[in-house]
Amino acid sequence: MASLLILASLVEESCILYKRLIPIKALVALVQTPETPRSQAHGAPLLPHPPRPPPRSTADSDPVQDFCVPDSGSGPVELARLATYPCKSPANSTAGDFVFSGIRAPGNFSNQMGFAGLSVGPAQFPGLHTLGTSFARADLAPRGGVNPPHYHPRATETALVLAGRVYAGFVDSVGRVYAKVIEKGEVMVFPKGMIHFQMNVGDNPATIFGSFNSENPGVVRIPSTVFGSGIKDGLLEKAFGLSPEELGELKKRFGPKGEIISE
Repeated sequence: MASLLILASLVEESCILYKRLIPIKALVALVQTPETPRSQAHGAPLLPHPPRPPPRSTADSDPVQDFCVPDSGSGPVELARLATYPCKSPANSTAGDFVFSGIRAPGNFSNQMGFAGLSVGPAQFPGLHTLGTSFARADLAPRGGVNPPHYHPRATETALVLAGRVYAGFVDSVGRVYAKVIEKGEVMVFPKGMIHFQMNVGDNPATIFGSFNSENPGVVRIPSTVFGSGIKDGLLEKAFGLSPEELGELKKRFGPKGEIISE
């Protein structure tokens, strides 16, 4: 009889303990994933790795105020020091801070490319600061003026043809070319980081207005970057199948223009 009483007591205690364990088992089931199997050595559930943070945005930061016209004192706005300037008080800002007149006239065409371009960011037009945008004017000489292949590492570009007929396009990451002739009033978009180009195929000068979704889009021009940056001759000769004489002509035409940093 005593044995039965002891056995009944043990069963009752086991039931109570089991009921207490049910919420714990449910919690373990929730946190276990296929990537976090039970430990073979200890039979204990392993907690999952903490979730990875979302990828960091590469776009310009959202503004925390209506606008911020940088106050550089009596000197010009320097792009490298832009983040250090205080904002001009809105009470001291005028409509003129938000108007730019420097792209009304075309620039001088280069002799080689028949191209004239002016890029406008906060250094040229301080009212753009913190607004996440910039723009450019490009003029192409008749019958073959070229804006050579280039890309913008930090921005997508939309290009509006203001005058002329332009063969324009871009190349995607697997080598597909998307190109056509666009005319006055038409717009083409060049995705961020994609190599793109324009050429005037008309008999009159062509003008393009480009806008960017970054105040500092950057520009990497392929010919001058490759042949004017100081890359070793042997590498370029092998990569492009050039003779030393041919490479010398290209380097004479496109460079050097950049700082050479090597070991």
